[in-house]
Amino acid sequence: MSHYVGNQHHFFAFQNKEIDALYVAVALISVAEGVISVFVPVYLFQMGMPLWKILLFFFLRTSYYVPLLAFSIPLLRRMSDKFIIFLSIPCMIGYFVGLGALASHSWLFYALPALGALSMMFFYVGYHLDFSSSADSKHMGEEIGMSMAIIKIAYFVSPFLGGVLITTFGFGKAFLISSFVLLLAVIPLLFFPKKKVSPRLKLKQVMRSVGKRRLRKFNLSLYGYAAEGAITIVLWPLFLFLAMENYEEFGAFMSAGLLAGAIATFIAGKIADRGDGKRMIDMSSAGSALVWAGRAFIRGTSALIGSHIVGFIFRSAMISTWTREYYRHLKEERHPDAVILGVEILFHAARAMFIPVLIALAFALPAELFFPVVFAIASALTLLFLWSDN
Repeated sequence: MSHYVGNQHHFFAFQNKEIDALYVAVALISVAEGVISVFVPVYLFQMGMPLWKILLFFFLRTSYYVPLLAFSIPLLRRMSDKFIIFLSIPCMIGYFVGLGALASHSWLFYALPALGALSMMFFYVGYHLDFSSSADSKHMGEEIGMSMAIIKIAYFVSPFLGGVLITTFGFGKAFLISSFVLLLAVIPLLFFPKKKVSPRLKLKQVMRSVGKRRLRKFNLSLYGYAAEGAITIVLWPLFLFLAMENYEEFGAFMSAGLLAGAIATFIAGKIADRGDGKRMIDMSSAGSALVWAGRAFIRGTSALIGSHIVGFIFRSAMISTWTREYYRHLKEERHPDAVILGVEILFHAARAMFIPVLIALAFALPAELFFPVVFAIASALTLLFLWSDN
């Protein structure tokens, strides 16, 4: 978070203690999650699962999310944002511990995605509720940039650390260490005041909120974000690992991309606050689309790493600027909590509709053709951000 006081720019001024505490909590959760999440597709692959089954695991996770959130609305409206974020922590710990036991308990393949969906649901709903009401409207892009940069900086160390932990102790111990870090994230949650969800919140109101005419362009870009994100978090890390087959090297290169993305995120936020948000989205989405298209043809580890780092720069600038638009919409809404839940449902419904396409392609195509085709699809999906208004 940044604030101007007189002529001095206090980069970490801690004048908004509420949002600073949120940053600390998010950073700790990001470290714990970052150690493991990027390795989950690799972990499933190392267990001998084919591509289609790895994609099925993530399909189940995003499919569970929609009904879980819809049925949780009566419960959520009785909670505060702080408690909602807190609930994500035991769910995430259960998810990590369960992953360690997956090899010996096959039924967990269908149960763990539900725990993963619950942890995502509680964290993102609670986070968006708190951030949307705490962020400074005049410096929205910068604060979003800072928030996302902190997440990426926390992630920056995490993949390399995860690679070292997995190489040294194995996946099981790495899952337990991440769980311990998650427990530490409870501490900063004590230092910001709670905000209650509207007691009048209903599913009908939530669904109506995302059907508004003025949000149609935003929803189109949201579909691109959800669908392209499925390729980014599942297939691209797996493709990179197959080119390296070394946990530490893979983690180090993932970390390098995240650091580059963190810098791009903060710079993009400052540019967006000067009124150049739409231009930033257009340029970064076009750049990201070109990177995805190029990945269908490039070969060799060095070219892949260069593509990974440049891709993270474009994608991070694009997502952070687009997220600024999302929070700007929330500031204008009479019922922002309904919009937050509506966007969450729409995002995961879009992803749940798209992943079966990837599963079908994994069945139909050999691996050497599957990845180039998927990267070309990701390139087209990224261009949907051009329809977002800013």
